Amino acid sequence: MACARTLLISAFISCVFPNAFVTGYMLSDVKRLIKDKTLDYNKMLRPILNQSATIEVYTGLDLVSIQEFNEVEERISYNGILYLAWTDELMTWNTSEYGDLNDFFIEVNEIWVPHMKNTNAVKKMDKLSQDWHSVKVQSNGFMFYTIGDIFTSSCAFNVKYYPWDQQICIFYFMPSSYEPSKIKLTPYYKQVLQTFYFPSGSWDLVETKAESELDGYIVRFDITIRRKPKFVIVNVVLPLMFLSVLNICVFLIPTESGERISYCLTVLLAIAVFLTLVGDSLPKNAEPMSYYSFYLLSVLVISATVTVFTILNLRMYYADQKNEVGTFWRKFANIMECKCRLIKKHANSNKNVHRPHNGDIIGGGKPVRKEVDGNAKVHNRSYTCDSGNRPYIVHNAGYVLFKPEHNTDYAEQFRTRHEEHLDDSEMAPERTWKDISVALDTVLVLLFLVVFIVDTVTFLAIIYIGENK
Repeated sequence: MACARTLLISAFISCVFPNAFVTGYMLSDVKRLIKDKTLDYNKMLRPILNQSATIEVYTGLDLVSIQEFNEVEERISYNGILYLAWTDELMTWNTSEYGDLNDFFIEVNEIWVPHMKNTNAVKKMDKLSQDWHSVKVQSNGFMFYTIGDIFTSSCAFNVKYYPWDQQICIFYFMPSSYEPSKIKLTPYYKQVLQTFYFPSGSWDLVETKAESELDGYIVRFDITIRRKPKFVIVNVVLPLMFLSVLNICVFLIPTESGERISYCLTVLLAIAVFLTLVGDSLPKNAEPMSYYSFYLLSVLVISATVTVFTILNLRMYYADQKNEVGTFWRKFANIMECKCRLIKKHANSNKNVHRPHNGDIIGGGKPVRKEVDGNAKVHNRSYTCDSGNRPYIVHNAGYVLFKPEHNTDYAEQFRTRHEEHLDDSEMAPERTWKDISVALDTVLVLLFLVVFIVDTVTFLAIIYIGENK
């Protein structure tokens, strides 16, 4: 019973582990095999029996990491592994003759290898094979060669939608010798491998592709990467927007402070510095130009225009008061004053103030009247909101005059008449250039704020539409 159990266990081990009781090949077997195969081997000849045929080399690229992405010099440095595989018809053997030896490694200077070169290298094109590299050889003649290095290739940048841009970089590899009819490169996988890929902090890997060109004489590997815009938004875009808003706020500074010009020039220089920094980080080419560069230029033009209007407004404020104010500017000041009065009136109407009335006049006394052209007019009167759907007139003396025949339908007519009195040269108060300058400040703040918002929204819309095409 024990003997049968031992035989059963031995049979199981021999089936599962067929080489468990085999001593394997020895060092002498490896030396003998290498000596036999390299004795008459000429590494200058292609390892195929029919020298008129084309030897096919299977290629592949394994992207490990993106080391550097230089937009100015338009180059990319990446850590990658280039795989090469081919069949060497002169390196085949019977494994049973060499102690069941299936494979071994041999230096590249001992056998024929397809010396490859990086076609779009930045500094110089040189063969990628080194003498210390080794190749794995299998008994059926299959050769497997891996080249790991930091490759630096040129990459045509498209910064049109910077900083929401997407770049496509192409890596070209070709043999350093032989003509296309002698060797053919075939990618054994249609994409770039990411077996050991380490994600980049600045770029996202979107898509990869591998294909051959020129009938297999050149193999190309494409990678599509998208920029992570958070860093640029926080450090460049938002500060520029804040500076632009601060520049517009120059019209809120009191003119008497004397700080408007220095304030404008400081912000203008800061925007110019941002324009220089962004220009240094982009390629020095004109096609295609970045939309962000145009946006920076527009912001700079707006800032310069704000500075010019600030200077003109200061000249208006300190103009000789003996110079008569034109009709246009008087109407402009009256309109701005009426707008401000209407805003205050709406603000007061929200308070829902109800005043009691007693008869026609509340508060005692009589309103001051003056006969003008046979008609009685009340001086220094101003209209307020309705109280209980009944309009009333508030006099500077504190009296409230109520006329029953007046109703809400006539309230707007009273306001119109009052504005016409203000437009009348005899009734309107005297306007100075200081009044015009103060009224112009409000208009300029709103005008440049609208221009900046439209400019920014247009820039973002162009980027968004272009990115999603």
